[in-house]
Amino acid sequence: MVSAINVPAGRLVSNAVVDGAPSASEVEHGGALLLNSATDDALGYASDPRVREAAFAAIRRQSLETPASGRLVAELQERLAAWLSVEACALLPHPGVLFDAVRPTHVDRRLVVREGYAGIPLADADELSAGDEPRRLWIEAAHPLEGDLAPLHRYVERASSPRTELFVLDPLGLGVLGATGGGVLDHFQVDRPDVVRLLFLGTALTTPTWVVAGPRELVDGLARLGPLTWPTASIAGATKALELCAQEPHRRVRLLDLAERLQGALAELGADTGPAVTQVVPLWLGEETLAQRWLTTLAEAGIAARAWLEPGRARLLLTPSATLSDAQLDRVIAGLAQCAKKCGLPELPQRSSAPAVARPGTFAVARACGPWWTQAPVVERPSASPRPPSPTAELRTRLGEAVEGLTWRVANTRIPNIKDVVDPALIRAVLDRVRRR
Repeated sequence: MVSAINVPAGRLVSNAVVDGAPSASEVEHGGALLLNSATDDALGYASDPRVREAAFAAIRRQSLETPASGRLVAELQERLAAWLSVEACALLPHPGVLFDAVRPTHVDRRLVVREGYAGIPLADADELSAGDEPRRLWIEAAHPLEGDLAPLHRYVERASSPRTELFVLDPLGLGVLGATGGGVLDHFQVDRPDVVRLLFLGTALTTPTWVVAGPRELVDGLARLGPLTWPTASIAGATKALELCAQEPHRRVRLLDLAERLQGALAELGADTGPAVTQVVPLWLGEETLAQRWLTTLAEAGIAARAWLEPGRARLLLTPSATLSDAQLDRVIAGLAQCAKKCGLPELPQRSSAPAVARPGTFAVARACGPWWTQAPVVERPSASPRPPSPTAELRTRLGEAVEGLTWRVANTRIPNIKDVVDPALIRAVLDRVRRR
């Protein structure tokens, strides 16, 4: 899952149907082995033998059909709460569950553009004036289609009122960003135990599930919104991946190294990678037909890739895995260079700034880039051609003026009976003419 939200204007497409995944950096397609440049498994734990064995062991204990026990789910939630330093955690199948339960009064600009939830969009944190904070502030902290981060620390500083409920959506950061892998809040070193976080487990912990983390009173109420049962293998695998993620911080370092190197290689090719500072490295292509040609050329070069297709805003979405070797990354870069030479790149007035990633201690938010990345597309509507005046409308206007003038005369000359001024037959004739028109 690349996007945490449903974007009606576009769609995510791939150039390969995955038949198998022997590792996070390779996929099987039609009997061939392709390099995977667009993985959802950022740290490579989904195909890790230790995680797979933990999942198989849980299945042997409870069988494949039996859902995960309450004890197994509770253990994962308790470990997540300890890792994130919050009071409680609860698993949810999708962020839409929380969206429907907790409607924000204000939301981050990027979320309004894509989802259209009711709320007042904020273009900048400075719009939150002191003493006038909203009751609920919902922020999409990481942007999956651009790879940048919202200036979360500024929103937190502004929304300091005790009556403000702060909700943070983080689809990219868990296990990847911050000194301990706690996500975007960890990256910005925000210490607010009252902040409610919604994080995607699939980025690092192998399972396409979400977790809501925050104060126990609120989380316990939201826990009832999730399903009563969870797949045993999924929960057991995520628990083991969580354990490994805490023990192996070098995978986070490796992932950001690969993303930064990929940004630099694409910059040398003349590509525009937008404001990205996370493991998501987008490549602006603009037209959907050009994006389709890039996907076809990459498939011919033995590289599995994905693209976001949206009218006038198409882009390639490159998401490497921490398990990708230097030699494999060289092959991916060579394939991208072949695409740039064969298919071409769009002419743009400016490119992204120098490569940079959100390493711990940098407080990186985004790189300088063109406005086409973050602004909503302007839809030009054809101006309506002036319609010729309707004869009926003109006649109605003249009739109204005549009646108004007649009424004024009657009122001012104090004639007791209007029939003494105008023949009723004449009025009926005019009205019949209007009806026929």
